[in-house]
Amino acid sequence: MSETILIALIACSVGFFNDANKPKQYSLELASGKSENILIESNGKYACPTYCATEHLHTALMCKPECNHDHDAYQVHTSLLPQKKISFNGETVLAMERVQTSTSKVKRVNQTLASK
Repeated sequence: MSETILIALIACSVGFFNDANKPKQYSLELASGKSENILIESNGKYACPTYCATEHLHTALMCKPECNHDHDAYQVHTSLLPQKKISFNGETVLAMERVQTSTSKVKRVNQTLASK
């Protein structure tokens, strides 16, 4: 009985850890009129280089607020100062919204596509 409770507790904690550390998808509206969808990893060390031409969700890093230099990879710059704006690869970000992905929606879309 105690082993079963211990296994259930470990499984739940692994699931919570995985949910907390998985990459999060964001949609950015830039001042140039373009929109970008990116993935930001909470403890990530890798970002797609700026010359990446592959059609996929680019992985980006969130810079620390005091960072003010240019990078050769996808970066989101934030600031604690209200007069400084959020920027993405040197372009001003007008809106940044987290995209919620639901597995039930993905399953529903896949079922709809399979039935056609």
